[in-house]
Amino acid sequence: MKKTLSILAVAALAVGTTLSAADVTVRAPMPSQSTKEGSVIAQGARLINSSTGGVVVYDIEAQTPVYPPFDITDGRAYGGLTLKDKYNWDVTLDDVKVTEDQGLVIEFTNLYFGPSLTEGLYYVVTFSEGNNFAEWYAENPTTITGKFPLSTDALPQYVTYTGYVVDYSCDQTDPATTYGGLVFFDASVADAVLAAEVPASSPSVPEPTTATLSLLALAGLAARRRRR
Repeated sequence: MKKTLSILAVAALAVGTTLSAADVTVRAPMPSQSTKEGSVIAQGARLINSSTGGVVVYDIEAQTPVYPPFDITDGRAYGGLTLKDKYNWDVTLDDVKVTEDQGLVIEFTNLYFGPSLTEGLYYVVTFSEGNNFAEWYAENPTTITGKFPLSTDALPQYVTYTGYVVDYSCDQTDPATTYGGLVFFDASVADAVLAAEVPASSPSVPEPTTATLSLLALAGLAARRRRR
């Protein structure tokens, strides 16, 4: 298991200081203000497994659809999350730097799911305003682990899930885009998502819109040949 370091209080107090460790707590606003359910992820996206570096690409709206290994209509999104260190001071991802063998652990203190991460749903998407995990992960390729309490007890037990970075989505220009967020998959689909991964360097991993445009170009070329 990768080591998680502690943030020093003096570093948390110093404005503009880069934190040298990554024990970060995420606190959520009231669910009624932040929760959405259903299709809460883009119709086309590229997801990076922060642990393996493997990539899952899908594009439901492509001319030849590429379907994801999970049902996008069964998800839940939490937005407006704030990042705090263990001393409850506000931090941003720009403050957090890790070395190759140090994973980032995010503790979701106010999100209670019980034994199942998604309470019967397939995935959870989390967003933190002003914190783009895709950009941060590109500079800090390390395992991102979501740590979820199983109860509201004073000393709850936790269950952990590997975070997938939304590295690209077809709705990136939309203010409500999933780009830059984190996805955590329920155990019921986690193995299927893992099996669908391909190496990031694989030539079969274009951006979803690029794949769509390529198919349209091929279709146009074929039509031109038929006219001849």
